[in-house]
Amino acid sequence: MEHPALIIYILGAVVFGTVACMHLARTNLTLVRLYALQALVVSILLFVLGANHEERLLALVVIVAIFTLKVVIIPYLLSSLVHRTRSTFIEGAYLSVPWILLGMLVVVFVVHASLASLSGTPLALLLAGLFVAIMLVVNSKGAISQIVGILAAENCVALFAALLMLSGNVGLELGILFDTVCFVLVTSTLAGMMHKRLNTLDVSSMNRLAE
Repeated sequence: MEHPALIIYILGAVVFGTVACMHLARTNLTLVRLYALQALVVSILLFVLGANHEERLLALVVIVAIFTLKVVIIPYLLSSLVHRTRSTFIEGAYLSVPWILLGMLVVVFVVHASLASLSGTPLALLLAGLFVAIMLVVNSKGAISQIVGILAAENCVALFAALLMLSGNVGLELGILFDTVCFVLVTSTLAGMMHKRLNTLDVSSMNRLAE
């Protein structure tokens, strides 16, 4: 591998690693910090990819916006939700850790076996990271875990598109960022309302609302 390709691969591996560690986190603040770390790596990776972009200034504007929103503002909003609801520990998951690890191994194996041409590339890592992030959303009982899982999946999709050069429209990129912030604002507000009503962020307890 050439140096830029090696750097991209290592950063892609870190993105996958942060998603995997989210399944093992025990506190909501740890989960938020892992997302902030992932977002920081995403910003660095996009900066590396944008070094040879034809419109470097516009690419830099997008990268600065991504850093500001994903590394600073969104983690701040999620941390505020954690402190406001005093939800220190993650509410739990449907599957135990051994089954989660087995599921991640199966995902990695299937991705590399099904897409042999992508094996050993950052694209394979990001695709595996996408499915592992979806696993976090489906398996988690906590509202914050599900929100972070969706955000982590969005990061993987954004990087996958960047590596395939499917992105580049500045207006579209900024629009997606705006939608992401709106998503966090809406879901954190709903989570706060749920905690006020049920005194928990465990989404499995929402069946009480039907009683």
